Amino acid sequence: MNSQEKKRIQRNRMLGYFTAAAIEIIEAEGLEGLTIRKVADKAGYNSATLYHYFDNLDHLTFFAAIHYLKDYASDLAEYLPAIDDSIEAYLKVWEYFCRRSYERPAIYKLLFFQSFDGIDLDEAIKTYYEIFPDEITQKIQDYSPMLTEANIYKREFIALNKALKSKNIHIDEKDLYSITEMNVLIYRGMLSEIKEQGHLRLNIEEAVAHTVEYMKHSLTSYGIPVK
Repeated sequence: MNSQEKKRIQRNRMLGYFTAAAIEIIEAEGLEGLTIRKVADKAGYNSATLYHYFDNLDHLTFFAAIHYLKDYASDLAEYLPAIDDSIEAYLKVWEYFCRRSYERPAIYKLLFFQSFDGIDLDEAIKTYYEIFPDEITQKIQDYSPMLTEANIYKREFIALNKALKSKNIHIDEKDLYSITEMNVLIYRGMLSEIKEQGHLRLNIEEAVAHTVEYMKHSLTSYGIPVK
């Protein structure tokens, strides 16, 4: 093992210590309880050492929040029944994503809609799964793009395009981008209402049902058949 490899292993080990400590604090106190000092203390190091591995609190927070996608992807494999219709399966994935994210709106809003100046989110995700490779188990390999793509618009475009191609449905690329934008904005609006108000006039199940129903309308408005 050369010195470069040893440094990489040491770096990943330290990142792992601080990330695990941050997750513990999030579980106990929520995102609002996370501070550099608390994480450093819990990991057994000082704040200066933590700053050697993370640019700032935002960088650390995003890194720790990635952990919460694991349970979503793992449970999704169990949640999805054997569905032959690719559009139906696509909507089922959205349905479950909404259900899990509406339970933790602050985490999901941070992961997909918060701006992080100067932080390479794709690189952060890649590094996270180098440190915690066991979080992508065999049963969720098919859903790994949901764990490794930071841009939710790109994720949605890829998923919708794949679903349409599976049914030999062809639409203009600009329309595909329009549907992508509408569906993400529908989801973002509901997520923001839950995050900002702390509650909804709807319960989570109703909020999920409404979100998916609005998405169905965005599909049918472009002539895409929905069951």
